[in-house]
Amino acid sequence: MFTGANKTNTAMRTLRNIATLLLLLLSLGTAQAQSVKGRIAFGIDAGGNKYYGNFTDNQFAFHGDAFIRWNIMDYLSLHAAYNAGQLKYKATALSAAYEGQPASYIGSVNHTRVGGWDLMLSYNVFPEETFVPFVIAGIEALNFE
Repeated sequence: MFTGANKTNTAMRTLRNIATLLLLLLSLGTAQAQSVKGRIAFGIDAGGNKYYGNFTDNQFAFHGDAFIRWNIMDYLSLHAAYNAGQLKYKATALSAAYEGQPASYIGSVNHTRVGGWDLMLSYNVFPEETFVPFVIAGIEALNFE
C-alpha cells in the first residue's frame, strides 16, 4: 500500500516539475528569427545511423558534422559543412557466401568510414517570422573506405 502511494507522489512531483519548467521557458520572452542579412552562424551536430542494404543486421554507428552558414540576404543562405561517420555491419552466412569469404568470417563486424564536404544554398521561406521554414539544396564530395 505504501509503495503505490510513493509512486503516485513521485509521479506528481515529476509532473509538477515539468509544468514549472515549461512555464519558465514560455515566460522568457519571444524568440527572434536568425535569418538576418549578413549573419554568420556555426555549429556541430551528431547522430546515429543504421545500415540498411543487402546484408542488414543489428549494428548501429555514429556520425556528425561541423558547419558554417552565412546569410547572404534575409531569404538566402550559403552553408558549408564537413561530415564524418561510420557504417557498421556484421558478416552473416549469406554475406560471407556472397563475398566468397571463409566460414570464420561470419560474425565479424565490419566498418566503413564515410566523410564528405558539403556546399549548399538555402531559401528561407518566411524570413521575417519567428518560425522560418527553409528549402535547401547542394552538392557533396563524398569519400569512403
